[in-house]
Amino acid sequence: MHFKAKTMRWSFTLLGAGLALAFSAPAHAQLSKAEAKMAETVDAEYERSVALLEKMVNQNSGTMNFDGVRKVGDMMRAELEPLGFKVEWKDMAAAKRAGHLIARKKGKKGTKRLLLIAHLDTVFEADSPFQSFRRKKAQGVDEAEGPGAGDDKGRVDRDRRGFARHAGSRNVEGRQYRNRHDRR
Repeated sequence: MHFKAKTMRWSFTLLGAGLALAFSAPAHAQLSKAEAKMAETVDAEYERSVALLEKMVNQNSGTMNFDGVRKVGDMMRAELEPLGFKVEWKDMAAAKRAGHLIARKKGKKGTKRLLLIAHLDTVFEADSPFQSFRRKKAQGVDEAEGPGAGDDKGRVDRDRRGFARHAGSRNVEGRQYRNRHDRR
């Protein structure tokens, strides 16, 4: 019985120490120089990203609205080409679909390849009452809703921001984006 009590007390002590560590702000949680630069870039680009998301969401791109899907593709083309991507539109009207935006960028020889797939259409056709972007800011929370805001227009905007940050681009609306491997 004495052994069990000590074991239980030790288990609770370890559990308590683990919880204290998990919920405390450890000293090593400081951002590295590269992470701090990334956070700075994200903060600086935040309103621009929200504006692009709003523009995409407010463009109806219901699956059967081929022109609308193409316009969202054109918006993404304008964002990806300055990052060094070769962008093309693959028309799919013969298959009764709007088409595909294909963006390619050659990587360095011997490195891993990356494939990202997203859709530009939404399930909300032109006659749907759910058509517009709405931004709600309250008590430190900034939320957006609208057709495609989270699936998938929000994701393609997030990916664009990531590429802008990591692609080493030096020509996105006059901004310089570098990563820690960029020696220019």
